[in-house]
Amino acid sequence: MPQEKSKEHYFFEFARKRSAYLRWALVVCSGFLGGVAGVLSVFLAQAMLALGGDDSAAKHGISKNHASRLGGVVIFGFVMLSYVWYTYGVNQPMIDDTVAGILMAGTGFFLLGLFEDLKGLLRASTRFYTMLLLMAVFLFWQPEYTLKSTGLAALDNLLLSYAPLAFLFTVFGVVFLVNAFNTADGANGLISGLSMVICFGLIQQGLGLTGGMLALIAIGCGIFMLFNVIVGRIFMGDGGAYFLGATLSLALINVCNNSDISPWYLLCLIFYPHADLLFSMARRKGAGKAMFAADNGHLHNLIYRKLSSIPSIMSSANTVTGLTVAVVFGGLPLLLWNYAPQSNWLFIYCLLWLLYAVLWGLFADRQTRTIEFSQPVSTENL
Repeated sequence: MPQEKSKEHYFFEFARKRSAYLRWALVVCSGFLGGVAGVLSVFLAQAMLALGGDDSAAKHGISKNHASRLGGVVIFGFVMLSYVWYTYGVNQPMIDDTVAGILMAGTGFFLLGLFEDLKGLLRASTRFYTMLLLMAVFLFWQPEYTLKSTGLAALDNLLLSYAPLAFLFTVFGVVFLVNAFNTADGANGLISGLSMVICFGLIQQGLGLTGGMLALIAIGCGIFMLFNVIVGRIFMGDGGAYFLGATLSLALINVCNNSDISPWYLLCLIFYPHADLLFSMARRKGAGKAMFAADNGHLHNLIYRKLSSIPSIMSSANTVTGLTVAVVFGGLPLLLWNYAPQSNWLFIYCLLWLLYAVLWGLFADRQTRTIEFSQPVSTENL
């Protein structure tokens, strides 16, 4: 009996030391990626874990463990701490009016999501109407973010002719994308990896200080992915998804309004979140269900179900699913842009829809096609 206790003691001591080493490795890697702000963002996220934000495994279609919903604090904290460091630490301010406006709007969406992550008190409709109000106030303050070009001539003429219509179209469009980011946040590395791709794609357009902001967001997403891999059991949460959805949507509008780039290329970059939400709404409506009801019929859920049945990758199926979706639906358009920027991007956008539909059809079983609602996932927040 004493020998068994001794072995148990050594086992837990090894586990404790291993956990400590991994956490310090996270701090070192974050410092390498993001400097002082990277280190501070990790400690900030650790401190926030004590405030709550626990998420039940029963609410997720992929994760099987209880976890924290405060992973978005890593990304938001890193971006904000970086600006504090550049402004006051090294006296090199990196903010202009464009960056300040985007970050102001992103902060409002982040705080709304963070409150929900911590308290879980807001109904989906309440969050939706609050987002509409936030975006409407922002557009009144910064009307230059009203979308001017969609790639559809008839719609563009309407938006240019009727300012109120353009205003409403932009408000609902951004709020839709914010919720689409949140809905797609269902696998490790999916939204963080896709956000990095979007940032890289926009930075290539030469955006000045806005490009610097996007670089910080990309690094923040990288630190979050490290945090997730090393520490585990942490989700981006509503706060992180809302922040990324809002800031990247506004950055996309800024690029679309102030450059000759094809709006269809920008839609290709953000294809998966909005396509997945639109497709989910359509199939639910077709099945006679509520369009915004939760289910496990998202493409990433179906891919995970298939990968998790393969013994050799079962333990990493969650991460493989997220990164695969990000690479296929974000990485391929970015790669094509670098080698053939003059491609017919409307045609490429249609091909992405075809690919999505084919993959969904391949991975969906009969039960999924009739929509199974018995195990709702927590990523449905619209």
